[in-house]
Amino acid sequence: MIRSEKSLGSHKISSQTQKVRALLFLTLMCLMTSNITRAEELLVAVASNFHHTMKLISEEFEIRTGHRIILSAGSTKKQFTQIVNGAPFDFFVAADSETVERLNALQLSIENSSFNYAIGHLVILSASGSINTIDTLSNLKSEKIAIANPLISPYGRASVELLKNMGIWDSLKNNIVLGTNVEQTFQFVKTKNANVGIIAKSQLFRMRELKEEKYWIPPNHLYTPIKQKAALLTDTSAAWQLKSFFETDEVTNLIKTSGYDLPK
Repeated sequence: MIRSEKSLGSHKISSQTQKVRALLFLTLMCLMTSNITRAEELLVAVASNFHHTMKLISEEFEIRTGHRIILSAGSTKKQFTQIVNGAPFDFFVAADSETVERLNALQLSIENSSFNYAIGHLVILSASGSINTIDTLSNLKSEKIAIANPLISPYGRASVELLKNMGIWDSLKNNIVLGTNVEQTFQFVKTKNANVGIIAKSQLFRMRELKEEKYWIPPNHLYTPIKQKAALLTDTSAAWQLKSFFETDEVTNLIKTSGYDLPK
């Protein structure tokens, strides 16, 4: 049967419409697949002192990029051991610079990926009474004083150095209670399981309505600056994006308002 010219034209238009629809469907599927492919999951090892700040950074990063971040907080030394033993972390946010440099030397971090992100500070916090400088601390010979374990925590090492430079380590060392990390040390003081604790300044900033007489911020010259460094452990797009995110004004301002100084 011979089709009319109108019928042939209608069939041709219908065929073109179907092709366009098919092309649009394939394009949409490609875009969806591309977005799924781009969304990655990052397992981030973070030092206890920076955990709260890193949670805020992660939340904004996830919104901006669609990537998902899983945080694992703990002492820097323990995390170093986990990484050496093959823990599948993608990104390491340490509480010092030396640990990251050791990973670099062992070739366990991505080349040229490490960077300084913050400088931490110590605070001496009282669980109940007032505190001020050396005189008060010297009278704490019968009181429990909490610090992070100096063998595994950079903040613990700085705490010992502080007490030695203040000339009161020998008289107080038998009263020291060790926290696994600086976060546990903070909890010792909050729960009054220790009378005094040496914590991170960033933790002090998380406390509301704290009376000034209950804490003392030691001068920086009494201990070595706590320079904190981070590094990529896997060479992925999401990991590099997180590194770049640390360099934004939004993140650097957040770090400053969390009680840290920025590296120069």
